[in-house]
Amino acid sequence: MIVPLTTNNYKHKMGDTNSSTSDPPATKETPTKESYWWHVNKGGFPIPQHTWEKLWSHVIDVHPQGDSLVREIRGRPQKRPPTPTAPTLTQKSPVPESLQAVQSYMNELQYNHTGTQFFDIRKRGPLSRLMDCAREILRESLPIKCLEAVVLSLYLTSPLSSVQRFAIGFKSKFGGLYYRHIVLGIHWNSLYGALGMSRRDSLMYKPLSYTSLGDLIIDFIESYREGEDEPPYHTRRH
Repeated sequence: MIVPLTTNNYKHKMGDTNSSTSDPPATKETPTKESYWWHVNKGGFPIPQHTWEKLWSHVIDVHPQGDSLVREIRGRPQKRPPTPTAPTLTQKSPVPESLQAVQSYMNELQYNHTGTQFFDIRKRGPLSRLMDCAREILRESLPIKCLEAVVLSLYLTSPLSSVQRFAIGFKSKFGGLYYRHIVLGIHWNSLYGALGMSRRDSLMYKPLSYTSLGDLIIDFIESYREGEDEPPYHTRRH
């Protein structure tokens, strides 16, 4: 089951989240039978030690190799990977190429598979707070989930004054669990596309090639159906 959620009725439940339909959304401490939870780093940067320990504990819980994988990773020499360079856009930047540059940058950051969201996105906060979060994402250069990708895309594309941007949310169901996903919809020159991040390539970036919003939504729904035999996100190991 895939239900597209428009900007108007998606409300605050937007993000790369797997949550029940009730408020408040489930967390590590309050899981429900209809939800999938993960940790959020609320301690800022540098990441507190207790957040790291929760991250490793979650990996042990959900990954098939569990303890052995964590021991192998933690035993490696600490080496920071190369930091990608974010695109610098202006009002005169060509729109299609600019969107591709933003998506390529986020792809270099990579999708966050750890089970711990590194950036605390306050969805009900003011736009200025979201832009502060985007600058923090740029500064820390860590893997991101889909909600963080939407915030970052909003920030990086803000110089493109001819572009209309809006959130597109999706709610799907697999194995009795509900999953939520979000991308940034783009409208320019009578064409539609999307920016975003996902574990599946088909559920994130869409080029400016759709002549209607409906066509764009249908493409996402078809992408969901192509993967109906697998969950859109990892679930806990029982």
